Amino acid sequence: MLPERTETAEEAYLEQWRSSTDTDGLLNAITAAIESRRPQLAARLVGLLGEHIQVEPGSPVDRARRAAKMLMLPTAKTEDFAALQAAWVLARRMRMRRITRRMRGGARRSRRSGKRR
Repeated sequence: MLPERTETAEEAYLEQWRSSTDTDGLLNAITAAIESRRPQLAARLVGLLGEHIQVEPGSPVDRARRAAKMLMLPTAKTEDFAALQAAWVLARRMRMRRITRRMRGGARRSRRSGKRR
């Protein structure tokens, strides 16, 4: 799923995501880059999120974007990648909760009659 660890392969991969409208695919690509310990690629992919979703100030996704910006600086530290990882885990967890809540919402039953609402 991730490109080779060459500059040209990563540039082509990023260009593919710039022109894509697949938000879920981009989120999965970011997760894969983080899990593969590829901080620069992960940071660059997180930078593309603004084109795909609306990012609320102070949200975990906003914190991930700020950590990604720090990783792109020449003075990036290991702690910056750890901050990106932590923010991304929280963002994914919140997204999964929203999806689960939305999916379960249609299957609720009324307590009195046992019928679906």
